[in-house]
Amino acid sequence: MTKLFLVLFMIMNSLIFNSQNIVGKTFEGQIKSTCVETTEDMYMIHFYRKFIFKKDTVAILDFELGTEASFHKELKTYTWRMINGLISINNYAIYKKIIIRENKIVCLDRNGNEFSFNEVMNPMQPK
Repeated sequence: MTKLFLVLFMIMNSLIFNSQNIVGKTFEGQIKSTCVETTEDMYMIHFYRKFIFKKDTVAILDFELGTEASFHKELKTYTWRMINGLISINNYAIYKKIIIRENKIVCLDRNGNEFSFNEVMNPMQPK
């Protein structure tokens, strides 16, 4: 009985630690790139996603960077929580599985593609 309690305590402590560990942190990663051709030139556009975690909410910012321009594309805020070591973001169906691995978030989309989002140490937060 004592061993079971100790194992359950360690699991719960780990889940609570992971949840608190990402609060106040920002994670960012590239999700795709594409080449755009104009009548005069060709240039690359890189698409990024940023997760900005607060206690009960996460702001998800999708933005593009290219040689022609950089601009914010979309910012939405969702509620989130930790369930059995997985990050669950309410009403956000882009990824079927989101986990914390080392200092990054690893997401698996519905097609089985894996995306890594590294922790940003000095993030510029959107206003």
